[in-house]
Amino acid sequence: MFFGEIGSRELFFSEQQQHFLYNPPPAKHDNNEWSTNKEDNGGAEQIPAVLSAFGACCCCITAAFVLAGGILVAYGSYQNNRQEKEDGNRNQLIGSILLVVSASTCLLGWCSCCFSCVSTAVVDVAAGGAPLPPSGDQKRIKLKFRRLNDEFQGAQDALNHVHFDVAGDMKEIQTAKKKEHKNKEEEEKQQKKLLEQHIQTDLKRGTLSVSDIRRKYRPIAFYIKFDGDLLVSTLDLLTKQVSTIVNVGKANIDQVIVVLSSPGGSVSSYGLASSQLVRIRKAGIKLVICVDTVAASGGYMMASVGDVVCAAPFAMIGSIGVVTQIPNFHRFLDKNSIDAFLFTAGKHKRTVDVIGEVTDEGKEKLQEELDDIHRAFKDHVVLARPKLKDAIEDVGTGEYWLAVQAKELGLVDVIMTSDEYLESIRLQYDIIEIAEKKKKSGILSALHQLDGMKGVMGLFSSWTGQGGQQHQPMPMAVV
Repeated sequence: MFFGEIGSRELFFSEQQQHFLYNPPPAKHDNNEWSTNKEDNGGAEQIPAVLSAFGACCCCITAAFVLAGGILVAYGSYQNNRQEKEDGNRNQLIGSILLVVSASTCLLGWCSCCFSCVSTAVVDVAAGGAPLPPSGDQKRIKLKFRRLNDEFQGAQDALNHVHFDVAGDMKEIQTAKKKEHKNKEEEEKQQKKLLEQHIQTDLKRGTLSVSDIRRKYRPIAFYIKFDGDLLVSTLDLLTKQVSTIVNVGKANIDQVIVVLSSPGGSVSSYGLASSQLVRIRKAGIKLVICVDTVAASGGYMMASVGDVVCAAPFAMIGSIGVVTQIPNFHRFLDKNSIDAFLFTAGKHKRTVDVIGEVTDEGKEKLQEELDDIHRAFKDHVVLARPKLKDAIEDVGTGEYWLAVQAKELGLVDVIMTSDEYLESIRLQYDIIEIAEKKKKSGILSALHQLDGMKGVMGLFSSWTGQGGQQHQPMPMAVV
């Protein structure tokens, strides 16, 4: 794999910024999220949800009116049979009215659901969505951005509110609080003044754009999570995240933090996922990989790409190897006189398969293919981490180690959890999480907004199979 100019591998704690960095005071944001494809469309995105909620209410009213009307009509007939015609006729009239009204509410609910579906499609197209499905099986993914720096500020305020202040009434304490507050405000003013002086100097030089100046004094640490499975089902999301970072990130200023968890999987899928991370380093943006639980086999193939690899002490690291297993039913079929035909063109189109006879030549060829993949895997790790060049044969045996052992072998740079790393850079960087913005559809979206319906809708989703992954064929070999 080609890495290009990827720079040095200095550890984050030895890397010092050579210019002034502005540390803003904690901000109290009502909404720290921003989504891609988000436009000011006059609240049009709320129309489908409102129509769906109205349709759901109409359905509930219809059911109640039908039940009440049916009971009243039946009770009125019973009263007529008992010669209580006045009361019976009145109840039948009321019941009939309720049934007529229920028919109207049913029609309104049906129309609302139809308009909700139509308006959903219209809003998607107006927001930049394509009316035609994308090429291949890739779905259209929307991203959301969320600032994480101040997420604990609300918890601190709540704690101060409920914590019993044993000395809050003392005059000396009140005076000390005012003094602390005044000193803090003065410090913030000095920071702001110093920032303005640096910005004015940069503007006079004219060498930096406004965007570059803004990022220079408050760089961004992009934060993404990657949970890998056998076939890397989240590869499309990772590709969109990386493409976004490469296009908006600033080289030699910003950094990317990937919290990675994966036991490995398909060779081609994890090879492509690793190549996506390589794009970040090629763009000159520092890449930090944090492993809290496991980065084995294909997972370590991705982790090794990082400029810095942090891992929790008991995380599983390594497993630089390749494995495949193929059950063969040839003898069983032959014993039961069952013919199974396999037609190929090409000498090694099939080496070992499920139904064909396994030959020594086929087994040797399959082992040769696995060895080639293993060799490429080790070369990839050496290119990403040159320090392992002399030790790759010792660590590339397919074994895995605890992170504390992996650090001694050179597979890991720092023993540290992802949360600890985020806390260490919180004052110097704006930590921006990039995640998928998942969209619910139709009536389910409206009902999910009702707290009392969450459990019911979750059960309904499990019955209908929503959120499940499409079945895909198993790979030939996994790393």
